[in-house]
Amino acid sequence: MDINFGAIVRGTELALKRMGKHNGGEGGFIVNTASMLGAVRAPFTPMYSATKAAVIHYTRCMGHEFNYDYSGVHMHSVCPTAVDTPLTTLEGNKKGSLNEYTDKLLEDIDDNIQRLKPREVAEAIVQVLEDHKPGAALVVDVGVKPYYMAPSLLTEYS
Repeated sequence: MDINFGAIVRGTELALKRMGKHNGGEGGFIVNTASMLGAVRAPFTPMYSATKAAVIHYTRCMGHEFNYDYSGVHMHSVCPTAVDTPLTTLEGNKKGSLNEYTDKLLEDIDDNIQRLKPREVAEAIVQVLEDHKPGAALVVDVGVKPYYMAPSLLTEYS
């Protein structure tokens, strides 16, 4: 939790202090990396999924015009599926496994999953900056044009 969510919050706060117009900065952009697993039920990785859901929601809240009007910093998130890096290999996933049943499921997934290339995620980050949809979460999946996650079904608190 400390790395997947805590580091996002700390990094965002540091960036806001440096870039925020309220502190004499010029404004700017922050793009947080979440995961598609933050938007779906993933019972084999509940803590990971929960932290990535927190990143998505935190970015939506911080990206709201209320916060932008104060800081001048635009906030967005990208939510890739598995990316072809050492972290998405079976060995990387097993570090947080729950039990033997989960290990078997992860083996099956590892053998069959298609992974994004890091370049595809980088291109999505450029897209989210160009599209400028404050607080929005852009989903990046293999073989599918990136798309924006639907906003919350509940109305926002005013």
